[in-house]
Amino acid sequence: MGVAWITAYPVYMVISAWRTLPVIGVRAHDVVRAVASPALAAIAMALIVGLIDRTLPPLYAPWRLALLVTIGAAVYATWMLVFARAIVRELISVLRK
Repeated sequence: MGVAWITAYPVYMVISAWRTLPVIGVRAHDVVRAVASPALAAIAMALIVGLIDRTLPPLYAPWRLALLVTIGAAVYATWMLVFARAIVRELISVLRK
């Protein structure tokens, strides 16, 4: 079931975007630019958390999860602060309003 989602959803998304983006007046390039930084941050987070998870000694599951979530959040936040500071500033201004 998971493989079906991983395979079919990108196809669905491309077809849906191809049909809807012209209607709403958005270019595909703009969508890619908007999604690139968060997507790369998520990929970096997944890779680093996966590597750290493999190197950790056996831990009580809730502690392991808490540690990996904290590391993942730190990696994602750091990536966004370094490579997408404008997006972070925009998010902060939206949250303040």
